[in-house]
Amino acid sequence: MIDHSFIVPLYNEEENIKGTVETIINSSASILDTYEIIIVNDYSTDNSMSICRDLEGQYPFIYVISNSKNLGFAESFKIGLDRSAGNFVQYIPSDNVICTKSLTKLLEHRFPGELTLQYCLNPKERAWSRYLVSKLYGQILNFLNKTQINYFNGLHIYPGDFLRGLNIIEKSFSFQAEIVVAAIARNISYNQVGTTCAFKDETSSALRISNITGVLFFLLKQIFATCFLRRLT
Repeated sequence: MIDHSFIVPLYNEEENIKGTVETIINSSASILDTYEIIIVNDYSTDNSMSICRDLEGQYPFIYVISNSKNLGFAESFKIGLDRSAGNFVQYIPSDNVICTKSLTKLLEHRFPGELTLQYCLNPKERAWSRYLVSKLYGQILNFLNKTQINYFNGLHIYPGDFLRGLNIIEKSFSFQAEIVVAAIARNISYNQVGTTCAFKDETSSALRISNITGVLFFLLKQIFATCFLRRLT
């Protein structure tokens, strides 16, 4: 069994993917005995795939999967998850937004059978629209689930067996919250680790109509499920 699986969904990040891989390698060197980096190329139209193939040839622990069409961020993550074999599984963005120091900090806080939930220490540095949407989203989910989680959509570290045994339904960015909520329902413990974040809101796809719609549907389902359970009790 591999110690840690990094899953990197990728779409048109030719300028950042090599730096992302270098950050993972530099952070893992003194902490992880074995690890794998699974890059899922989501039908990129730039030079990303060529760069990934070069990296795959250079490092034996890098595996590249290429989608035959654009499937989206969530589906690409799930494809990488199916290929993963790590005791721990972690999503890493392909645009190199996390520095070596922050990723190292997250890896140092792993505990078997537990979630490590990453959140940003500098959330107000992001675009105001993203900040407000993210804050409201988190407040609603915390209210519904009676939790105090700082950030549902972070670069979380999950127990591999739990995650691979989970039927992830959501296809928008809300799939990350779906995982966290499922873990809470199963009484899986978690710790929260704050890191400084480098935001790239101007190039993010999080505010696309399809993602916003998906998140709203997820929240509605959460509200319905919570009201239904309260009626039963």
